[in-house]
Amino acid sequence: MSAPKHVLGIDPASFHVGWCYLENGKHSNSGVISPPKKADLLTRRNFIREAVRELFVAFSSLPDLVVAVENPMSRSYGTIKILFTIKTLVEELAVVSGWVHIEVTPSEWHGCVYEEDAKRIDENVKDLALRLAKVHSDGAIELQDAADSYWVARFCYENARWT
Repeated sequence: MSAPKHVLGIDPASFHVGWCYLENGKHSNSGVISPPKKADLLTRRNFIREAVRELFVAFSSLPDLVVAVENPMSRSYGTIKILFTIKTLVEELAVVSGWVHIEVTPSEWHGCVYEEDAKRIDENVKDLALRLAKVHSDGAIELQDAADSYWVARFCYENARWT
């Protein structure tokens, strides 16, 4: 059994969507999709949807990509609506592209972060995730959303096995 070679981690949020691409378990590229500031919910959703589509086009040459998306937890109605819209879009695009789609819960990737540095169990998981993602990416990851998506992808890489 082997780990997936190409993993795209996505961390959906209502204001920013983080993404991170791992190749053979190593950070290769990452970023954050950010709609215009002060945009209303519909504008944010449409901007994010189009940007996610463009992201998938950028990775379309990888037939064996595994897409790992964080499964959003409940929040306000408007926020949860946009999060599930993004999650559903990611799932649809992965299926249409012939890629494996995996959902990762926050608890799963949080555990991955704490396993990396068990001595820091008292540190806030988001702070620790960002600090460690910066180290793993040689400083390329600077924003929390990109760091979160790194750990979503990392959890998938470490736990998904193919034969």
